[in-house]
Amino acid sequence: MEFGVSSNPICKVGVASVDGTNASGDTFVRLPPGMHTVVLRCMVRTSMRASDIRFYTRQVAANFAPAGRYRIKAEWDGSACNQSLWDEASKQEVGVK
Repeated sequence: MEFGVSSNPICKVGVASVDGTNASGDTFVRLPPGMHTVVLRCMVRTSMRASDIRFYTRQVAANFAPAGRYRIKAEWDGSACNQSLWDEASKQEVGVK
């Protein structure tokens, strides 16, 4: 199972952790198939000042398929970075209740 990141000029998104292990904001991660908890992290710079950075996280728990490919999508709505994880084969969001 592997996943990458969709490009977004405002939101810089990556994987903060997998199953409680730090992933350092990696944008590409390989995992064995099965149930995993992935924490997505999005960084948004709201102005050119270094102090104007906001971080948003989202936890996704899902059963990942063998040889599956997943993509992180992030969208800035003007007040928050909304993150989601999508199965590239089914084009469905994963970890949604």
